[in-house]
Parts: sequence; C-alpha cells; structure tokens
Amino acid sequence: MVEETLNSFCGSPFWDNNVTWYTESPRFTQCFEKTALVYIPCMFLWIFAAVEIYLIHSSKAKDIPWNWRSKLKLVFIFVLIAICLFDIIFNIFKIKVFLADIFTPIVKIISLVLCCILVTLHRKFGKRSSGLMFLFWFLVVLFGFPQLFSSVEVLLIGHPSNNGENVMSYFFIVYYFFSLSLFILQWIVDLPPASTSYAPVKNPCPEESASFPSRITFSWFNHLLSKGFKKTLTSNDLWSMEFHNTALQVFSLFNKYWNAFIVKKNGLVFKNSAKFMKNEDSVKIAGSETVYKPCSIVPPLCKAFGPEFAVCSIFKIIQIFLSFVSPQLLKYLILFMERDEPMWHGYLYATLLLVFSTLQMFFMTQFGKISQIIGLRIRSALTLAIYRKALKLSNSSKKESTVGEIVNLMAVDAQRFYQLINSLSNLWSFPVQILLAITLLWQSLGPSVLSGLAVLVIMVPFNGYLVSKTRGFQVKQMKHKDERIKIMNEVFSGMKVLKLYAWEPSFQERILKIRKKEANLLKKTARLKAVITFMWASAPFLVSLVTFATYVLIDENNILDTSKAFVSLALFNILRPPLIVLPLVFSNVMQAGVSIKRLNKFLNSEELDPNEVTHHDKDGVCVCV
Repeated sequence: MVEETLNSFCGSPFWDNNVTWYTESPRFTQCFEKTALVYIPCMFLWIFAAVEIYLIHSSKAKDIPWNWRSKLKLVFIFVLIAICLFDIIFNIFKIKVFLADIFTPIVKIISLVLCCILVTLHRKFGKRSSGLMFLFWFLVVLFGFPQLFSSVEVLLIGHPSNNGENVMSYFFIVYYFFSLSLFILQWIVDLPPASTSYAPVKNPCPEESASFPSRITFSWFNHLLSKGFKKTLTSNDLWSMEFHNTALQVFSLFNKYWNAFIVKKNGLVFKNSAKFMKNEDSVKIAGSETVYKPCSIVPPLCKAFGPEFAVCSIFKIIQIFLSFVSPQLLKYLILFMERDEPMWHGYLYATLLLVFSTLQMFFMTQFGKISQIIGLRIRSALTLAIYRKALKLSNSSKKESTVGEIVNLMAVDAQRFYQLINSLSNLWSFPVQILLAITLLWQSLGPSVLSGLAVLVIMVPFNGYLVSKTRGFQVKQMKHKDERIKIMNEVFSGMKVLKLYAWEPSFQERILKIRKKEANLLKKTARLKAVITFMWASAPFLVSLVTFATYVLIDENNILDTSKAFVSLALFNILRPPLIVLPLVFSNVMQAGVSIKRLNKFLNSEELDPNEVTHHDKDGVCVCV
C-alpha cells in the first residue's frame, strides 16, 4: 500500500535494490532523489531553526554592517527561489504531472525563505558564522550530488521520455551550482558587529571571530601553535579570556540561582529582591531570628550549567552509538572478502569505516572541549563564592572554618568539580556502552557471553568495597590536611615568637607527625587505586578469554571464524575503556560527594550582620555599633 502511494506520488518506485545495490553501476531511483534527498536537509533546517533563533536573540552583539558576503548570500538565495518557482510553473504545463513535481519545489521555497530570515537575523544580532546554515548547505550539496550526476547523464546520453527532462536537468545544474556557492560562503566569516555590550579587550581570542568550520576543527588555534614553534611563548602571546568565561560572569550566573534557591527554600521575601539577588551571597545573618534551612550547591549548579552539560551529553550519546558502527562495518568488510560482491561494495565499506571513525573522534573532541569548559566555569564560580563568603563570616563561623580549611576548599574541593564533569557523563554512558557491547556480543557468540559477564559481576562488589575504603581514606586525609595547614599558618604568622623562644623543633615535630599520618593515608589510597586499576585493566582480557573458551567448548559446531573473532575483539576493545575507567569514575564521584558536604557546610555558615556596621559619607570612616 505504501509502495503504491509512493509510486503515484513520484511516478516511479521509491526504492529498488536492483538499481541501487545489486548492480555494478549503482544509482538512486528518480523518486528517491526528488523526495528523500531533498526533504532530509529541509527537515534538518526546520527542526533546528527554532534553537538557532533562540540563540540569536540572546546574543550580546548587534548590527553587522551590510557587506558583499551578506548581500551575495541573499542574491544567491533569491536566484534559487526563482529557479524553484520556474520548476513549479514548468511542471504544471508538463504532459504528465505528479505530486512530487509540485510538492518538492514548494518545500525548497519554504526552506529558502527561512534561510533568508536567518541570514537577516544573523546580520541584525551580530552572529558572524552560523553552524546551522553551514550544516544545511553541506547536506544540500552532499544529498544533491546523486541528482546532479543523473542530470549530467540525461544531458549527455538523453532521456527515453520526452517530458522536459533535459530542461529540468539544466535548471538543476544551475540550482546545484548556486547551492555550492552558498556552501562555500559559509566558510567565510562575516564582518565584526557594529555594537556589542562586551568591553573591548587588547588581544581578543580568535575563536570568537572564527568561522564554524574553523571552530569545529580548532584551526583557529594553528596561529598560536605556529608562533610557539618559532619562538618561546610568553604571557603577551596569550589571548584575553572571553567574557562569558570570566570569573565575574560565571559567578554572577551561579550566584543568581544560589540566592534564588536560598530564598525559595527558606520562604523569605525581600522588598528589594533584585538588589539582594545581585549583591548578596547568603541570607543567614548573625543574630537573626529567622530559622535558616541549609541549602545545597547542587541545584544552583545544575540550573546555571545544566543546559550546557545537556548539549555535552548529546555529543556523548552520538559518540557512543558511532563507536558501535565501526565493528559492524568491519564485519561487512570481512564478509565482502569472502563473498562474490560488486567491487564498489568494498570501497563503500572502507569509506564508511573512515567516515564514521572520523565522526566519532569529532564528537569525542567536542564533548571533551565543552566538558572541560564547564568544569573550569564551575571551579571558578565556586572559588569566587568561597572567597566572598570568607570575607563575610561571623566570629563564631571563623572559629569553625580555619584559614587552612578555606584554602583547601578553594584549591582542592573546587577542583573536584572540574574532575566530576567527565565522571558524571561516564557514570551513565559507560553502563550504556557496556550493555550495547554485550548485546552485540550475544548476537555474535550467543549465551557464551554470559560467562564473560559473570567475570564482570564477580569483580563489581569487590571493586565497590575498595572504592568505599578509598573514600574513607580521603575523608581522613582531608581532615589531616586541614589541621596541617592550620598549624603552618600559625607558624608563619608567629615566626618571631617561635624564633625568640626556640620553639621550632616542637612545632616541626607536630607538623611532621600530622604529615606522616597524611602520607600513610596517601600510601594506602595509592595501593588501593593500584589494585583497582590492575583488576580492571586485566578484566577485558579475562572476559574475552573466558568468552571465547566457553563458545568453543560448549558446542562442537561453534566455529570461531574470522568475522566473529575480529568483530568480537573490536567489541571487547570498546568494553575496555569503560571497564578501566569506571572504578576511577566511582572514586571521583565519591570524592566529589565529600567536597559537596564540605562546601555546603561552609557556604551555609553564619555571616556578619550588615546592620552592625555604618558608613559615614563625609570622612569615609566605618563605625561599628
């Protein structure tokens, strides 16, 4: 029924394996070229246009001056719209007209009109390079190539039917030429915007002015690498930090959600809430009668940096599924060498293997870049929040939070969140990756995979025990570290008294005693991590050995041929990184949990009452009342 509907819609079969696959000269059917290869890029544009418009409106830059780039883009788009209109008019007067001949040009016109709107908005809101437009025109050029080949073939060989195919071929070649020109224009970045809310900097980062292809390939970084190859780099060679990555910007973002969460949880209402939300860090005031409920930093962090982490997770999901395409292509490539298939099948498998491996690496690098940036932003925001909180602590809170503890909160606990971002992604992605790998191995080796899975199941409880021991050692080690830094600060602040009374040996003994306890805990932690690493590093080899041995021994008819062996080994190689890194992921999550408790305790500490300090405008002297 569906096939008959498509035939009446296009006038030809939508798909034919004899024409596309089982032949020495493959090509798509005319219906497939006119529908699917046209609709896919257009649907891609329609789906992501709303996201693009939302991001454009949040831009801080405005009004890119008219220039030959933006004008040429609009001229080329208007030419394409004119070609589509001619296509509709010409098809109406053909002897035999099908719905696809009218519907497809309409879809193109709608997409081109949307492109005009996006080009205008990009210029108005200062977006110099668009990833959506680049990918759209790339898909148009890529998916339009088969129809271009068919059009050239019609002009060279001729078409059996006399239904205006030659004229339509001419016009499609012109359409493809202008589409290719628009794709080339996407490689050229537009002029700087006329106005921006960002303050001018001396040496701006070139990533901000780079085109989309340059950003995704990191080619904007090549100039600094070339300069570093020729001479030693200094601080003057470094670029100024982008405004959205500065400590002030990321702290303001976190502080807004942190204050909102405090107000919401404690049910407080302020007359001048906008000013309060902007300038204050906490609402717990010394001497206040309000019953304060401690708040966690996790919800504000999720609201402040969660959207970017969601985008990062999408890249991770795509990378995981792409990693399982290569073993399947390897399987088909091995089977191709064992069968009598057309030669172009082998070239296709090899090309797809290269393409999907490249795409996998691309998404992996983008995930790594975004996750590291998110981790740095969280660390900067927390460090600044800790520093501002330390300036407002009340006397009772200062007794509980020593200088050494505050230094550790900035240097160690805030750093844990930088390491936590990768761990959070791996925490859900690794189990999915292991499950998919085991599923594909089941299809290849059958129930014998259960024996390898049993090895993993046996190792998990033992690993959990070791991770819990590591967490306990880390908690004790942080306490000793706080105590050691506290004593060292006292030593540095009272150095004259120590020299006067010759107390250096006694204080040195106290510090070394604490340091010895700390070193013992570090040694125990290192030994446990070594055991965990060795156990999980050997896990893939044990799993593959047990699985292959079980597969061969349970049934005499089970033959471990080339395709099964290589594909299974490829899947086991996919299993190896999760199995090795997973214990470290658990360890980082546990350590981050300890840091969250410490940060929550500090950031919820009592503050000074601002009403106890008054400022005189005449002489600027602060008087405590």
